[in-house]
Amino acid sequence: MVHLIRLDNYSLGPLDGAVTDGIDREMLTPSASLQGLDTRPLPVTEPRMAAGNMGRNPNEILHYDESPYGFHWLGQSFLYDYLTSLKPYRPIIDFEYHAFSINTIRIPEIKQNHASASLWLAHLHGLVGNMAWYWQQRFGPYPFPHEHFKVWFYGSLSAQPRVAAEYFQTMLKLNTFSQEVEALASVDKKPVRLFVSKPSYIQNRSHIDALHRVYEGVCFHGFRIGFLTEQELARVNSARDCQLIIIPDAEFVSAEALQALEKAKKSGVQLVRFGTIKTTRDAHGLPHPPELIEFLKDVPVIAYADAHTLSNIFEKRLEPITSDLKVVVTHADGRNAFGVVHRQAVVNGKRVLLLVNVSDKPVEVRMRSQKSRFVDGFDLLNSEPIKGAGITLPFQGVRLIDISL
Repeated sequence: MVHLIRLDNYSLGPLDGAVTDGIDREMLTPSASLQGLDTRPLPVTEPRMAAGNMGRNPNEILHYDESPYGFHWLGQSFLYDYLTSLKPYRPIIDFEYHAFSINTIRIPEIKQNHASASLWLAHLHGLVGNMAWYWQQRFGPYPFPHEHFKVWFYGSLSAQPRVAAEYFQTMLKLNTFSQEVEALASVDKKPVRLFVSKPSYIQNRSHIDALHRVYEGVCFHGFRIGFLTEQELARVNSARDCQLIIIPDAEFVSAEALQALEKAKKSGVQLVRFGTIKTTRDAHGLPHPPELIEFLKDVPVIAYADAHTLSNIFEKRLEPITSDLKVVVTHADGRNAFGVVHRQAVVNGKRVLLLVNVSDKPVEVRMRSQKSRFVDGFDLLNSEPIKGAGITLPFQGVRLIDISL
């Protein structure tokens, strides 16, 4: 088996050189048996791993704001959804799973539920196996240019038995409920797709920043999100199950991709542009003929905003999609479930729903049917009945609920 491994920030990641040094996941995928990774859903956000943070003022709207969240979940979810959208499909495995530490980032008192939340979220988005990085038991290695690099044991997973126990218990539960996990991770429908333009992300990092921000704005509405590359758009019926294609700050787009987008629009797929770039040129920067981009003139444009505001903006636009969900999850006050990743699937004739709280505090959510009735269920992880009128989710809480209707 061929296993490719690359840092997560080298696959549409935020670093300036991330996609200009020859790392093309779409090109490499057919040659691999597994999508290998080095993922970092740390308890804190590593600034260089957050799209929008590179060299920008923290007060700018383009700057990634980690304050609504309890850990750095976004890079992992975004990347896994991107990789599982590439053809042919390859399982994701991570032999350097940095959920607990990385080099100088040492967190000696990781909060309860972090291992559970990061791993359940990872498997929801396509992970099939991991090895935690790593079980340091020594002072070295050395030399390093700074003294603090010597303290490898500080904050190690080996020195936090509660976190280590939760890691192993979570892996056992993921295997116990492997059928439910597989069903949730492999839901066929991807009604919302984000357009990925290779010429754009190589030449203008705004495309990468916009991809991350718009993903953050649409990922809390209960459905699986897909990506459409220029190459994939050229395939016959590649957008057949898609209801909405979002085009984030794509400045350099091939004529073939534009023709495919126009064809999708004519077939009834809704198009939305996101960001600030209004012009669309070819891969070499030359203007397209006016007739080729004429169809973009009446495509609505959504501007940058914070993720919570974007989630509210997209809520109305996504109603045709969310109205098809058998069970709708909202906050207790009726607002959309921003900060709570959720998805539902049918396995062995029963409907299950996974809730993962990525927000910075405990929350209470509600489950309703299409007829606006509260839906009760049974939490398979905690072995307790659940009332749909009020479901508590602790900080980084996870619930796997049997909601058979």
